[in-house]
Amino acid sequence: MGLRKNKGSRTNLGFLAIFVAMIDLMTNAAATGLLTAAMSIPYINPPPKDVAEKKVSIAPTALFIQLRWLAGFPHDIDTWMTCWQEIGGEKRNVVEVSYMQRLHRWLGLDRDDLGRPSVLNLEVIKSNSEVSEVLPNSRCRVNAHLYHSHGGEIPVALDLVIIEQKDGDNEKALAVVAAELTKPGEELTLFYAEWDEKNQVIPGSIKIYPNAEFVPMATRRYR
Repeated sequence: MGLRKNKGSRTNLGFLAIFVAMIDLMTNAAATGLLTAAMSIPYINPPPKDVAEKKVSIAPTALFIQLRWLAGFPHDIDTWMTCWQEIGGEKRNVVEVSYMQRLHRWLGLDRDDLGRPSVLNLEVIKSNSEVSEVLPNSRCRVNAHLYHSHGGEIPVALDLVIIEQKDGDNEKALAVVAAELTKPGEELTLFYAEWDEKNQVIPGSIKIYPNAEFVPMATRRYR
């Protein structure tokens, strides 16, 4: 009986030793697998090296127009803009935007402030995503019209900025214009320019107030 007991004990100890060895082997294998996985993570999806790699590109605005007058003033000033192509001596593809027609083909009135209680007193016209450049052989004119003073001081000063390829590598300010509207209903031509067949501004064609020829847009219906 004692012999069987001793034999059984040695057999159990043998199984136990084998079992412990298997657990140790499995543990080492699992640890090795975890270490390999941890080492491989940086190579699966490496983080960007700098902020520039995460920057989302922005398409430039072919033509950007901003009219501004003193913040908090009650005056309601409107921006009117028209562009057309001069082809074979004919005026074609006429585009005109104002508060009366905010969107027309490739131009849009993006902001139209009405004076107090507006905080900024800002008007913005810009080209839309349909065009990447001003169309070839284009002519463009920008006017300002004092729709109503609402009891505000007269004259009222304003400034106009025209930018080509805004937010692009070739961004260029075409004009910065300062002017005054001296009475309600007055309209001024602030800017005029011409583009050639290669979409480039023709040197010497840019005219700004007071040297730009006045051509009415807002007030032409009253004439």
